[in-house]
Amino acid sequence: MLNRRIEIFLIIMGMAIFFFFGISGVTMINVHGDDEAALEIYEQFMQEEAAELENVPTYDEFVETLRTAGVITLVLAEAAGIVSILLLKNDKRPKVAGVLLLIVGIFVSSLQFIIALVGSVFFIIAAMMALFRKRKLA
Repeated sequence: MLNRRIEIFLIIMGMAIFFFFGISGVTMINVHGDDEAALEIYEQFMQEEAAELENVPTYDEFVETLRTAGVITLVLAEAAGIVSILLLKNDKRPKVAGVLLLIVGIFVSSLQFIIALVGSVFFIIAAMMALFRKRKLA
């Protein structure tokens, strides 16, 4: 049996980063009412993407979508991390865990949140290790 402690550690680190920054991001928008940061993101969105859209979202719709996307990303990453840890325990299904981590890591990193990229790197490294580490033949 191959020891998968390193992969599990990397997954836990990625989950911690997703959890910390996901909760702090949602809290920042909700509690502090950081409308300046959200307004800046909205204005940047309007300059880059709004010309291509037919139905341009209002500011309130944009902030609600941003909040929802953050929560969905957080739940998806945490669930994938827990499932992957369970699959890696006792070296049960490392290939399935690796593919799951790779899909989630690439998906979350494609959202273009810099903070999400850090957690995604941990997931992708753990996925590569789960997919390519083999038992040493004696």
